[in-house]
Amino acid sequence: MSVPRWSQVEDDLLREHFRSNRDCTELIPCRTKDAIKSRARTLGLTQPDTPWTAALVRRVSRMAAHYTDEEIASAVGRTVAAVRDKISGLRRPPRMRFPSAAPIASDIRERCYAERISLQKLYRFIGTDRFLAERRIRRYNAIHPALSDAVRILGGELYVEWED
Repeated sequence: MSVPRWSQVEDDLLREHFRSNRDCTELIPCRTKDAIKSRARTLGLTQPDTPWTAALVRRVSRMAAHYTDEEIASAVGRTVAAVRDKISGLRRPPRMRFPSAAPIASDIRERCYAERISLQKLYRFIGTDRFLAERRIRRYNAIHPALSDAVRILGGELYVEWED
């Protein structure tokens, strides 16, 4: 079965309604959603896909510590979903191979993994260096000032339990 060519009426419907409602399958029932998107791209009704340049990625990374995803998306001309994908990444941070010397550091890493937050994003949000690195933990004896900030940001609280 051959697919009929796009008619002038269908093109006019797309030009009139595509920007406000991308799902035009009710208006043009004989076309699939993918076909409608493809035709809209051909007619110039969509933004062309522009690649992420290294400079744009750096700019978004710097802005991530101070602005919301919506503000960043508006500033760089991308969708909020694209910005979220770029700054948080869809890849999960790698699981720890060995437990840390400090249980609190292991707990923070595990929470980041569960919440799908990379350690780099946590460091940027707190505004500090890699305080969960093993050499830092050994140097500070697990008493780094950023630990309490990380616990608070991840939705936890610190408390002390004394043994008798």
